[in-house]
Amino acid sequence: MLSLNLSFLDRGYSFKIMDRLDKPLVIYNYYDDDLRGKMINNSNCIEITDSKCTIIEVDIDKSKSKYFKNTFQKYQVNESEVDYYFINQNNSDGFNYTKNEIEINDLNSKKGSIFSYFIFGSGSKFRKDDYEISLNGANSFAKINSAAILKKGEHHEVKTKMFHSQPHCKSHQKIKNILLENSKGIFQGKVLVSDKAQKTDAYQISKGLILDDNAEFSTKPELEIYADDVKCSHGSTSGNIDHDAIYYLMTRGLPKKEAIKLIVKGFLNDVVLEITDLNIKKLIEDHLEENINNEN
Repeated sequence: MLSLNLSFLDRGYSFKIMDRLDKPLVIYNYYDDDLRGKMINNSNCIEITDSKCTIIEVDIDKSKSKYFKNTFQKYQVNESEVDYYFINQNNSDGFNYTKNEIEINDLNSKKGSIFSYFIFGSGSKFRKDDYEISLNGANSFAKINSAAILKKGEHHEVKTKMFHSQPHCKSHQKIKNILLENSKGIFQGKVLVSDKAQKTDAYQISKGLILDDNAEFSTKPELEIYADDVKCSHGSTSGNIDHDAIYYLMTRGLPKKEAIKLIVKGFLNDVVLEITDLNIKKLIEDHLEENINNEN
């Protein structure tokens, strides 16, 4: 994939943020109706230093056709607090692969950084998000959260490698999928803790709520630990909806469809609750609500 990207690279962006941003920076990826069978190769670079900022990346796909998008992105985060949101705004027939290399701080950093990445990819026909995150400075924190509603044969994969190379760092990963109609959700997450990374706190959880007998949720969590004073854990669950919960809500007067909708919203809600900006939280709630209503 990298060789293809380097060979056919034709677009991308690079920018630096070196101060606090009072308003979110919004990046729009707009796909027009002339993409059938095309390959898009782009490379992006974002450097953030001594800043507190919010970045929102939005896919708007008007093509209604099959295409392939191959993206490589590099982030350098130094002594900053960053909230990054990816939102797929509407249904897409495209095939998307994104490789993200994220470097957080270095040995010369005087204070820790916080990097939070939220993925809301509902509606993507095929999407694979591949992350390599390196916590290179002490007292840093990285977070990957994803919530998606998959249907009609959609495929969504999140792959992460979280490298803890310095002490007193934290990483949290939370992946949640609702699966319908032959869809497939995948999470493959690895946490690697070096022998220098004492006092590491690493956590990952993946959960799939399967609403169709032909849907599939696959997970492969891994821990590779070379330090002896750490707190690391991982967990994974998948299963069907709780019929007792549906029955309970129906006895309280809710129709069955509304009861299922309420359970689905509750399942995804703990990802949304981690969003602190009220305007962005409302944007994400509306995004998930629209996808729930379309498939209820």
